[in-house]
Order: sequence, then structure tokens, then C-alpha cells
Amino acid sequence: YFPSQSMNQTVKTVRDKLKKVINL
Repeated sequence: YFPSQSMNQTVKTVRDKLKKVINL
């Protein structure tokens, strides 16, 4: 999605949080 790695890291964190919310 994003070319910058720092942005990619943020996306990973957000997706991880979303996964936790979905699991709840």
C-alpha cells in the first residue's frame, strides 16, 4: 500500500488492533 516503511509499520499496528477488536 504505502511506499514508506514507517507508514507500513503504522498500518501493521492498526491492523493488529483491528484484529483484536474483531476477536472481541
